[in-house]
Amino acid sequence: MYFYPSSIEIISRHIYYNHSEGLLKRTVREEIIFKNKSEEKLNEIILEIENFKTNLKISNSKESALVYLPNYKIIQRNDIPEDIKEGIKKEDPDDRSYILVIELNKTIEKDEYCSLYLDYIEYTKEEKQNNNYEGLTESKHFMYNEAEYMDVILFYSKETLSIFNHWGNGLEIGKFDPYIFGSNDSAGQDEDSIIDIDEKKIYLDKRKNCFSFSVSNKYRIKENLDSIAIFYSIKPEKKEYNLIQTLAIVTVLLPFTGITALYFHNISYLFDSLEIESVFILTLAFAQTKTRLLSHEKYIRNIVIWAGVIFILILILYVVYR
Repeated sequence: MYFYPSSIEIISRHIYYNHSEGLLKRTVREEIIFKNKSEEKLNEIILEIENFKTNLKISNSKESALVYLPNYKIIQRNDIPEDIKEGIKKEDPDDRSYILVIELNKTIEKDEYCSLYLDYIEYTKEEKQNNNYEGLTESKHFMYNEAEYMDVILFYSKETLSIFNHWGNGLEIGKFDPYIFGSNDSAGQDEDSIIDIDEKKIYLDKRKNCFSFSVSNKYRIKENLDSIAIFYSIKPEKKEYNLIQTLAIVTVLLPFTGITALYFHNISYLFDSLEIESVFILTLAFAQTKTRLLSHEKYIRNIVIWAGVIFILILILYVVYR
């Protein structure tokens, strides 16, 4: 990917993915470490990134916010190649170039290292029948969501790339995920451009709530890698959504226990059942609004309507036949 000035050397990039707020949203932090190898002092750098970053914030190692220029300012720059400028203007997001002109708060001297942090948020999009989204998609199942993430990462010259991905308790990724493969753009878009990745050579470490790996510059050169792609799907653990499905069924059936109040002419039992039903409904709502693990808005709405109708009918019958 393009970067300027050519006197800087991008040493490494660390990308941290975090699903702490559920599976339909993730926060990302990229740490870019570079070195100024020129005789001149450095006050800004220009970087190309793979795609648009939502809510992007850039900071330095001291967590001070850094300013980056918008596209219309970048196009006016004489030190940016014309092909990059034309790429910025393209309407198709898949073909468009994304450039960051970052103004550094501190002058970087010769042979000095610097770290930049890019923080942003990524959301999934619902997968439509005739409109497949590449990258971040979500599909709905009975009472739960499943999200698929496909990250295509292009390499800077000589960098070492490290990936860290973490998700919270109650979530899990696919049995054989992450699936990682490389590509060589010089081979074209045929099957020869896809390169199998040796998981041992990238030190893939997969655990219950995270996975990580690192692609060194040496390995990239050996395998002639221009980019890598990382695919994984994430969903609630089976025991999580089985529990919620069971809770939903009990919540639907519970209003019928109010009929017992008619038999024993005990109105307090009816209100006790209503109280328990309210707890169940609130538990379902909490699972959706707080953890974002499940997709049951319509189920909660229907359960509330169902329970309300049944309890009102029983109350009417109680009053009429008391």
